[in-house]
Amino acid sequence: MRPMLSVCALLITALSLSAPALAKPACQRRCPKGIAKDKDGCCLTQKAKTKAKAATPKGAPKATNAKVKRAGQATAVKKPQISWITLPGGRFQMGDNAGPADQRPARVVTVPRFQLAKHEVTVKQYADCVNAKVCTAPNRGAGCNWGRAGRANHPVNCVDWHQAKAFCDWIGARLPTEAEWEYAARSAGKAWSYPWGQEAPSCGRATIKASGDGCGKGSAGAVCAKKGGESQQGVCDLVGNVEEWVADSYHPNYTGAPALATQSVSGGREKVKRGGSWLNDDESLKVMTRKKAGPMLRLSQTGFRPAR
Repeated sequence: MRPMLSVCALLITALSLSAPALAKPACQRRCPKGIAKDKDGCCLTQKAKTKAKAATPKGAPKATNAKVKRAGQATAVKKPQISWITLPGGRFQMGDNAGPADQRPARVVTVPRFQLAKHEVTVKQYADCVNAKVCTAPNRGAGCNWGRAGRANHPVNCVDWHQAKAFCDWIGARLPTEAEWEYAARSAGKAWSYPWGQEAPSCGRATIKASGDGCGKGSAGAVCAKKGGESQQGVCDLVGNVEEWVADSYHPNYTGAPALATQSVSGGREKVKRGGSWLNDDESLKVMTRKKAGPMLRLSQTGFRPAR
């Protein structure tokens, strides 16, 4: 029995002597110049990394500073920039006693200071609202700018009154009242028939029906392309290009209409449009002209601009 015990003792002794060598960490190597080793033979700067790696469970995701989108979190859509023109407050005579019945009786209206968009809402601006799932898409078809290449800076048309209002609400604005619109189109209430004065419209001032529809182009044009047609305050395309929805309901005359411009007229089944379009070459281009349409109607000659 003694020889067998001696052999076992020798084996145990050999294993105990070799164990430290097997247990030495994998980081044992030559250290960079100036870096000392610890008692385990690891470079001091390497040991911390080795321990951290060992502490991370296998298959765990690596740490990152990137922000993770939570499930169901909506992607924010940037609202379009609107170029606002400030209209000073004042009083003006709205309507025309020499015009059709729906422009009479002419009356004095008080207009508080307000702001109006420099140009009609463009296809690109309206697309932001559609992408945000707030607005519905306009109609497509003959004369419509939606879905057509190269029309991003053209006025969005083929939209109804409710679509126009939804866009204005989304950007924190509103449709202008009929009185505000006419005040702006008269260059802050002047006794003019057009934003520039009394001279008849031409293709140098507005996109109208002259030498063909849309000055021969067959459609509305890019916004603010007719610098000669701007109001004295710098508002573009108040005549021609597209007619514009306003806040008011249509009534056949101005009897009993509000004397304060911020009050829109309600109660009618139809809404008012102002300004004439690329399909007009007649009296409908005068700034006092009123048109009516059902609020669900989407036409290629109709767009809008916001106010606030």
